[in-house]
Amino acid sequence: QTSYGKKLTIHQFDDRWVVEGINNKIILLDFFATWCPPCKAEIPHLTNIQKKYKDNFEIIGILLEQNKSNDELNNFIKQHSINYTVVNDVNGQKIANTIGNVRSIPTMFLINQKGNIIQHYLGIVPEEMLESDIKKALGK
Repeated sequence: QTSYGKKLTIHQFDDRWVVEGINNKIILLDFFATWCPPCKAEIPHLTNIQKKYKDNFEIIGILLEQNKSNDELNNFIKQHSINYTVVNDVNGQKIANTIGNVRSIPTMFLINQKGNIIQHYLGIVPEEMLESDIKKALGK
């Protein structure tokens, strides 16, 4: 369930990850919490990259917090001018455990157009590094 009520479904097929409704795009899954300073610090980098690569790239923020209301999350999204999808769902932790046993936040996974995880990031990642990995995935 996204912060604005739309359902988002993530499927796993062997070593492939598919987000329903997002085809032929590179996806960055960002596991975060609203109380986490490094998570907040990386938001401007993520919004820049989302804007720059919007035709081929989609960021999905997955909130790893229990009992955060959609209103609270929507206020956080507005406050930080987030321009990408944010998911507020009790299954966030389950997805985190399945995809890569996420133990600290922020943790991000870059998934190519075929659904394969091509990069795994722990902590704040320089925008240049993200951009370089996206360009590689796009074959640029």
